[in-house]
Amino acid sequence: MLDSTAKSALCRQLTDLFDHDEYQQIVDILERQPSLDLELALSLVRAYLNLHNVTQDDFCLRRAEDVLNTFEDEGGNDAQYLYLKALTLIKENLLQDAEIRLQRALRFVPLTQSTLLTRIERQLNLIRKAAAVRPLNAVEKAAFDAHAAAHFGTVHAVLKGDKVDLIVFAPQEGHDYYLVVTKGLSALRQTVPAGADPQENACLELALALPKAWPVDRNELQYYYPFKWLLDLTAQIRLSPQFVGFGYTMDNGGPLVPFVRFSALMLTALGDYPRTAQSYLLPDGYRVNIFQVLPLYPLEAAFRQEHSAQDLIERLYHGKAVLCPYYEDRKDVLAPFKVQTASTQTQK
Repeated sequence: MLDSTAKSALCRQLTDLFDHDEYQQIVDILERQPSLDLELALSLVRAYLNLHNVTQDDFCLRRAEDVLNTFEDEGGNDAQYLYLKALTLIKENLLQDAEIRLQRALRFVPLTQSTLLTRIERQLNLIRKAAAVRPLNAVEKAAFDAHAAAHFGTVHAVLKGDKVDLIVFAPQEGHDYYLVVTKGLSALRQTVPAGADPQENACLELALALPKAWPVDRNELQYYYPFKWLLDLTAQIRLSPQFVGFGYTMDNGGPLVPFVRFSALMLTALGDYPRTAQSYLLPDGYRVNIFQVLPLYPLEAAFRQEHSAQDLIERLYHGKAVLCPYYEDRKDVLAPFKVQTASTQTQK
């Protein structure tokens, strides 16, 4: 175990590395330590969870859980331990178990740790919001099924989820690819921006098209990850206070999965279908808009930060990028350019 002087120096080093998002370096340093106390162990867990956010590598999540389990007895009354344990449970979609840990964390968080208190309360509020999202009722299910039968064809498979399912439609004439559509997200009634009509904008479902050759029945990560994108994005929308509609972009800041270059997801119109297929009305007058999920390369995500979604889509179309169905190696039309950000200017 480190003496107090050595530990203080190490903690200062870790703080600096966290400030610069050097999570892998933190992991390397702490995994080399012959032993860890609870404080350092929680720094290791925090680094692994941040790495998981960036890489989606399940090893990082498993390792974070292993460290937490090792310190379960010591951490039972520690607010930071309970908070990090709740985050791992949220990543596993075990929201009820996570809420229990967060409620317990509130009992032990020192009043001097206002940042941790805010984070705990924020996660509790998000979990309560997600729990309040009801499943589709019978009438709403029937409206989805009728619209899908009219425009998307035969159901190939159904992947059951927590209040939101993924419906895989088989390739059909004119759309020679699989179409994966969420069923259940439209139960959420979003708060829309001022001036927007709630009945026209509050409800949505997501879609992603996969090539006919895609092994949609395989569950290995290299084949399953597009489905995971839909589930993760659905969970984020259910938990987010932000309005989500056309152009909404989730930027991961790094590869969405380790073996592809895409780093962000943007919602666009279901562009390979006629307008009548892109939305449908519910009996209560609410319209469900179906948005296509478009993966973006890093430069495209950077371009989106400074431009409208329509500007980006026009650039992609002019560059002859294939946007439907999804291809892992589609053309990166912005690769020859440096995109204007806070520190760079657009140039050829």
